[in-house]
Amino acid sequence: VIDVGVSMYINEEELKECYRGLKQLADRDTLFYFEESVGKKERITVNHIWSDNLNAYYSAIYRTREEYKSLIEECMNGVEFIEEGYLHCLDKEEHAETSHWYALFRLKKDCDLG
Repeated sequence: VIDVGVSMYINEEELKECYRGLKQLADRDTLFYFEESVGKKERITVNHIWSDNLNAYYSAIYRTREEYKSLIEECMNGVEFIEEGYLHCLDKEEHAETSHWYALFRLKKDCDLG
């Protein structure tokens, strides 16, 4: 299951529902790959901000790495992180307060799939 660059546009309750739904689609052999823009030191919420790159207004929640890990663990009720970290090669100097985080994980063997 691949989830890249989507979660930052979803509010908390809907994101929890989404993550629980992804778990329902999985079995114990399913690998998950998540990648998101994150706040390096703290959560950053932007609401209806102009972006020259997008040539449009946008809103997003730059959660921290710890917030994403906690949400994933809570909603999927038992995961094993195989690898996770920052993708500094994607960072832009003009966005010093954010970074790119990735995680490869699977459900724990004793996880209830119900």
